[in-house]
Amino acid sequence: MTLGGWPNLKVGPDSAGQDYVYFNGRRVAFLGLSSGNQHYYWSDHLGSASVMSNSNGSTIQWEADYYPFGTPRMINNGLNNYYYFTGYEYDSGTGYYNSGFREQSPNWGRFMSPDPVPGNVTDPQSWNRYAYVRNKPLTFTDPNGMFFVDAIGPGSAVAPGIGTIIGGLIDLGELFGLFGGGGSPGVHPKSETAS
Repeated sequence: MTLGGWPNLKVGPDSAGQDYVYFNGRRVAFLGLSSGNQHYYWSDHLGSASVMSNSNGSTIQWEADYYPFGTPRMINNGLNNYYYFTGYEYDSGTGYYNSGFREQSPNWGRFMSPDPVPGNVTDPQSWNRYAYVRNKPLTFTDPNGMFFVDAIGPGSAVAPGIGTIIGGLIDLGELFGLFGGGGSPGVHPKSETAS
């Protein structure tokens, strides 16, 4: 649902009894349905939840730091937060992150299943189909387990490729190479094949 004429502000419930608020594709807050309390996410440059505050920002209710591949280091765990490193949903039972298409182990720094698309023959870094963002977790993020994105800033790592993101939307035809090449600054296609 879009709120109050703000096209980039969206709200959606989940199975944990929380309504999440998104702005420009990023989770910015949640509302506890049973309590009615609002909580705000304060994220780092990777989109990882670093701090969560109450509705007026006066109290830190949840705080964490992360090791390079996302192993959480809890500082204050006063809320039930399910989204940690780069915004991935954390499964406390397995200790893995759900990226959408694959699961990622923060302790191993690897995806738990191979990339469905083979790497680039001319790029040995892409041959490891389990690697998480070319082993550069402080520079890149992988929003859904299918491609990685430059977290520092568009244009600082440019690579030709078959996937593009335009205005936050994935052009699936280009992503799967149906309509020719492409690629855009700061966006890297499947198999983490950027240089």
